[in-house]
Amino acid sequence: MKQSIGIVDTGSNFFANGVAVDLQNAKCVISSDTSDHHGHGSSVASLLAALCPEATLVPIRIAQVNEGQSTPSVPENVLACGIDWCIDNRIRLVNISYSIEKVHEDGPLTAVCRKAAENNIIIVAAYRNGYQKPVYPAAFPSVIGVSIHRDLDHAQIAIVSEKNHDVATFGGPYQITSPGNTPKIVCGTSFATAQVTGMVARMLAIKPVLTFKQVFCYLKKYAKK
Repeated sequence: MKQSIGIVDTGSNFFANGVAVDLQNAKCVISSDTSDHHGHGSSVASLLAALCPEATLVPIRIAQVNEGQSTPSVPENVLACGIDWCIDNRIRLVNISYSIEKVHEDGPLTAVCRKAAENNIIIVAAYRNGYQKPVYPAAFPSVIGVSIHRDLDHAQIAIVSEKNHDVATFGGPYQITSPGNTPKIVCGTSFATAQVTGMVARMLAIKPVLTFKQVFCYLKKYAKK
C-alpha cells in the first residue's frame, strides 16, 4: 500500500491532488485549488518528495498571504479543519510546518489532535525558529514536535522530551527544487519537520501498522544520545 503524506501548509505548485480550506462567513469551506502563492508549502513538498519519492504527497492548503501581508495567518479552526480532512480521508501521516501561539483549552485544534491520536494518525509539527514558548500543535503530547539542534549532522535526530514526544534534528541547509526546476537552499524548523516526517514515512512504508508510541520508540532507538 502506497504511503500518503498530508502537507498542511500554504498549498503546493508541484502536487494538485489535495484540497484548500478557506473561511467563509465563519465556516470552513473545502475547495480543490491548492495553488501556492506564498511558496512555503511548495518548498516543504519539494523536500518531502526528495526524502520520500515513493510516497503520495497530498497538499492541504490552509493559508495564503493576503494583500498587505508578508506571512500567512491561519485561524485555529481552519488549521483544525485541515487536520480533520486528513483524518476523514485516512491519511496516516501529516506534516504541519506551521504553529499557533495560543489555542483554546477545549478548542477545535485540541479536539482534532485528540481525534487524530484516537484514529492512529501521526502528526509531525514544527516548533518556531529560536522561539522558546510552547506553540501548537507541536506542544501537544499526541504530536511529534520538532525543533533544531545545531550540533546534529544531516539525518541525525535527538530526543528533546520523551514525555512530550519532542525531537530535534539537523534543520538545514537543504537543497530543494523550486517551481521551474530552479535549485533553492532552505533551512529552519519547517524543513527539520519535513525531515522527521520523512523518517516516519519510511518506517510506515515498511510496517504500516506501527502506532504513534511505536514510531517514537524507533526514533528514540536511533537517536543520538
